[in-house]
Amino acid sequence: MTDFPGLDDVDWASMGHAYGSAEDVPDMLRRMVGDDPGERGKAFSEFYGAVHHQGDVYESTVAAVPFLIHALRDPAARDKDDLMALLASLGGVEIEDLAMVFDNVGYYEQVLEGSDPLTGGGDTARVVPPADALSGDDGDRPGYAEIIEQNIQNGNPYARAVLAVAEGRADYLRLLTDPDPGVRWTACMAAVAGVPDTETTAALLGRLHEDDHPKVREFVASLLGIVAVRSRPEDTAPIADGLAEAAVRDASPSVRMRAFTELMRRFPDRPSPLDTDAILALVAEVRGDEVPAIQGDGDRSYYHGVLLTLVDYALDGRIEERWALLERLLDRPDLESTARTLTMVRELLEGWRGDHGALIARALGFLGSEDDDEEVKVAVEAARVVITAGPLAAPFADAVEEVLEASDGGAALEAATDLWAEIGDPRALEIIEEMLDVEHWTEFALMKAQSMGAAGADLGPALQEFLAVRLAEEEPDSETVKDAVRAVTAVGADASAAVPFLVAREPGRDVFELLGLIGPTAREAAPVLAGHMADDGLPGWGPPLAASAYWLITGDAEPVLPVLARVMEERGPCLDDVLETAQLMGAEAAPLADLVRACVEDPGEFRARSWEIETRSRAAQALWPVTGDTEAGLAALLDAWNLQPSADIAEAFEQMGAAAAPAAPALRRELAQWRRANLRRGVAIRVGDRHPDFRAARTDEELREACTRALAAIQG
Repeated sequence: MTDFPGLDDVDWASMGHAYGSAEDVPDMLRRMVGDDPGERGKAFSEFYGAVHHQGDVYESTVAAVPFLIHALRDPAARDKDDLMALLASLGGVEIEDLAMVFDNVGYYEQVLEGSDPLTGGGDTARVVPPADALSGDDGDRPGYAEIIEQNIQNGNPYARAVLAVAEGRADYLRLLTDPDPGVRWTACMAAVAGVPDTETTAALLGRLHEDDHPKVREFVASLLGIVAVRSRPEDTAPIADGLAEAAVRDASPSVRMRAFTELMRRFPDRPSPLDTDAILALVAEVRGDEVPAIQGDGDRSYYHGVLLTLVDYALDGRIEERWALLERLLDRPDLESTARTLTMVRELLEGWRGDHGALIARALGFLGSEDDDEEVKVAVEAARVVITAGPLAAPFADAVEEVLEASDGGAALEAATDLWAEIGDPRALEIIEEMLDVEHWTEFALMKAQSMGAAGADLGPALQEFLAVRLAEEEPDSETVKDAVRAVTAVGADASAAVPFLVAREPGRDVFELLGLIGPTAREAAPVLAGHMADDGLPGWGPPLAASAYWLITGDAEPVLPVLARVMEERGPCLDDVLETAQLMGAEAAPLADLVRACVEDPGEFRARSWEIETRSRAAQALWPVTGDTEAGLAALLDAWNLQPSADIAEAFEQMGAAAAPAAPALRRELAQWRRANLRRGVAIRVGDRHPDFRAARTDEELREACTRALAAIQG
């Protein structure tokens, strides 16, 4: 059993872990290296459960790292692979995020974005970039070493754990030649923790080319991708060369595939060593490749099922190569393959910019017959492509009509109506009106009427009649009434018939929102809303939402301002809504100017960083119209933009005109991006498990259009 000098000298009682005092950590550590294999397993489980609970790091976790490294140095140490897997996890490198079988899109997207699983944006970030990480005209992020150093200075325990694990790098490198492939595998993983150095990079490249176990070589290719992102650009050429060589020369198809995907992911300017035919041939080889497992590392059937999707993601911004791959796949005769490929087409439209017209046209060709289950699946996926494309499919508005006339309805009808409604094509009007009378299509029809907006003005009478009929029912369905009110107001018609129904409902966010949408014709609700503004019995969200609706209906700012002020002062519930109301009020909200400024600087505490970003952005958007302070308003908007670009902020730049000239470089950078804004925020899901985001491309196109308008306004 390994001895731990100094273990009892540590003040463990002053530290804690997930379940209380860390006084039990020494016992865990001793049992983890003891003679009883059963006790060793229990001790590892206890350590993961308490000291490294769900990936968390505590003072006691950092304090335990040197003893874990010390255990590795004992020639008689058992379970070295388990020790190094734990150390790797403490250093931010997780097996489940890296194994090919469980390829995690969110992990790779964060790395690709120029950060790292530790440093990337999103709500699970453990080590975050400095606040000014994206400041400056070039928008460069700090390097990995700088990010770690900044977090060390801030006392971040995750960063401290990273550096503590890296202290054992010499020991991990020593074990890269261990006879046990499981030890070599986990030694490679632990060696990646921390800031890379040339010795570690060279050692990993040696494993990539020389290890006799294909699974180790395959895994090392993934790790080299992470090392590439964490390294300075001038130090990455050997990694690119090594991956390129392995992608064409390794004896194992699986290793060649992993090396190829990492090369494509990490080195977007590097020419692809494989053309489309070679990629498809390699996919076929991988599916037939029998890779010996290391310690039962999982069934590869999932990986094989999403392999083409993985390849497509790896090509990332190489849009022309992706088009070529998808076109070839759509030529395959089997319908199951076609359905999967159409899903990949949809995800390409959803996440990446470009002229995808040829693929949209191909999708239209699969919208016709739905004679059997397989054809229905294909038609549904084809419809999803058109629906996701939104305004990108506008050039095919006539073509989709031809498909609809030749089809049995179903998916083709949904795709055609969605497209026409999205672009305000009058062909949608008659269909939506007919759908209102068909129970199966009612919800869809109301949603598409909202999409049409002012272009659907002719739907006003039909929608008002629909709303009146629902309101006259003995027990009106609340959700249907609410959807109908949204549709009526979206097309510009009067929905005041619903006011008595809404006023009689239990006060709630949706009720106040709908009364505000109805606007001045809902004036009979004003006294009720005034009462809710002063009702201490309502939950915290009640008075501010009632105040917002009251102002939209009456335009009377005097009773509203104190309610908004209280929420801003307390950073209370519905702060976003309050800031939006202040923005709409403009100069009428001038008495709130100092409070709005304070919300820009400190929006409050949030469980999720994304919520903080959104609130800060909303405060920045309100600052200029409320205060008229162009300089401070622009600075706040730029800060919010650097955190998360949005069409709303771009529209604020547009309204400011020439005064927003300093924002021009940021707008141009956004227009030069190939990945849509939503995808750049990270998608913490596995490949093949994505749920469609039919608004993603539309929202991003709105952002691009807003950027273009803002630049035009700035340039005069």
